[in-house]
Amino acid sequence: MGLIRGGDLIVISCVADNLSAITHKIVIIRCDLNVPLNHNKLLDGTRIKVLQPLINMCQQQKATIILISHFGNPKEFDPAYSMQQVLPFLPWPVTLLSDLKRPLNDGRIYLLENLRFFSGEKSKDPVFANQLAKMGDVYVNEAFSVCHRDHASITLLPKLLPSYCGPHLAKEIATLQHIVKMKSHPIVFITGGAKTETKMPYLEPILKHVDNMIVGGAFVSMFFDENNSEAQKLLSKYRHKIILPKDVVRDEKGAILDLGPESIIQNAEIIRQAKLIIWNGVLGKIEQKPYDMATKALVDAIQLNPIVQLIVGGGTTIGVINPNMLQLYHVSTGGGAFLEYYAHHKLVGVEALANHRRLTTSY
Repeated sequence: MGLIRGGDLIVISCVADNLSAITHKIVIIRCDLNVPLNHNKLLDGTRIKVLQPLINMCQQQKATIILISHFGNPKEFDPAYSMQQVLPFLPWPVTLLSDLKRPLNDGRIYLLENLRFFSGEKSKDPVFANQLAKMGDVYVNEAFSVCHRDHASITLLPKLLPSYCGPHLAKEIATLQHIVKMKSHPIVFITGGAKTETKMPYLEPILKHVDNMIVGGAFVSMFFDENNSEAQKLLSKYRHKIILPKDVVRDEKGAILDLGPESIIQNAEIIRQAKLIIWNGVLGKIEQKPYDMATKALVDAIQLNPIVQLIVGGGTTIGVINPNMLQLYHVSTGGGAFLEYYAHHKLVGVEALANHRRLTTSY
């Protein structure tokens, strides 16, 4: 599979084209089971569903599977972040592994305890990576949503085992590669949600590519704050592209909960003219009605545009889109990885696969 990074071509191997490599082997699958749960209810199972084709592929080849993932961001062992919380929502019989011992090659599906319970995951400890590698024979990355993280299971493990990308990761990258080359203007980027610190570094490179950026969520307060140097710097350079709300809805303490009716009309007009929309983050506090109105109105406006192409990234944003509507557009399982690739056209997790295979050309 060839991937364009900037003007360069990198080549990685996909497991679907190398089935003999996983036949009767213990396959370590780096997946993302960091799914949203609320009072023991699964709010969005997309990241579980996308694993099914790879699981099927491995089982057809009589492979033993070890799923490895993080869940939340614990600093140490915490039962609230145990993979036990996720087990009830997995559609396969799965055995939990609490340590790094290599299991029997018995054709079963295993799930390693939360990777972030091990200090070596985020610190990228080579000793920890070697311990992970000894558990299996082959590594497959099927976790697009964490491919921007320089962690042991993402960038070190591929160097220690025969390594491949999974079918969903290949699809995500191929689609986004197509998107970054699209010349259909106007291109509208919608940013919202609560994670301003992680998203802020991506805004300037994205603003260079798009025609408009609709601002919602916690970003509104940032751009309204005259003392926020990062936001004010962006406004000074890209004020003609940044669409700030005309009005907002506040609570009794002055906190912004949603965009107001004039802002909804303003956004609808921009959406009406768009040919490509890249959406990452909801516009208001959607879990508390009626502060989901601006986000719902945005969905309605998109549906009224017959020519627009929509790219949705991030779990919360996916949750507000009509399921029938989702079938018409590309839904990315990653928020941060989605933004990283669109902004910089590369991901460390994907490049780790390419570098390991030594198939890089014009790099």
